[in-house]
Amino acid sequence: MNAQSEPQFAGEDLSFAVLHWLVSRSGDVGKIQLQKLAYFLQESYGIPLGYTFRMHHYGPYSRELDNDLLKLRLMGFVDVRPDDSGYGFHVTPCEAETSWPNALAPYESELGDAIAKLGNLPASLLEIQATIHYVGRLVEGASPEQIVAIVHSLKPKFLPERIAAAREQLEELGLLESQPARGSDRHHD
Repeated sequence: MNAQSEPQFAGEDLSFAVLHWLVSRSGDVGKIQLQKLAYFLQESYGIPLGYTFRMHHYGPYSRELDNDLLKLRLMGFVDVRPDDSGYGFHVTPCEAETSWPNALAPYESELGDAIAKLGNLPASLLEIQATIHYVGRLVEGASPEQIVAIVHSLKPKFLPERIAAAREQLEELGLLESQPARGSDRHHD
């Protein structure tokens, strides 16, 4: 399909497709994990999801992503249920057939790499890592020690040693060097 004949909501189709793919791939993912995986896909891998992320209690958070998740639920593509413990949510795929089968093709490599590196990490580690990445983009040129100190001030529940180890892991995975999203200017209302 050439750029002139693409559907008007191609960006939304891509974000829906990526979110559905992430949920389907995991079978059961928490909302925090989903937020952080989408954050890395957009901010590290350059997939143009069109989300705006802001610092939140559990790290970078996108209200637009949460709205897209609700839309996917209402369209019958995912189910969102509170955890029995009362803490968190379970997002699971539904059997509905999607209407955007080719949206992911240009990003298969990035999606596979991200899932291989981050897909099995617990929400708490993704929270730390996404916060490290977010702070690193805000405070360009900061030393690793400065990043750890800033993240610790934002997330005092995590020891500096744990933050430093998470930062080193991100560096080893090659995810500290961020790149801008590839040409997305989609905004959600």
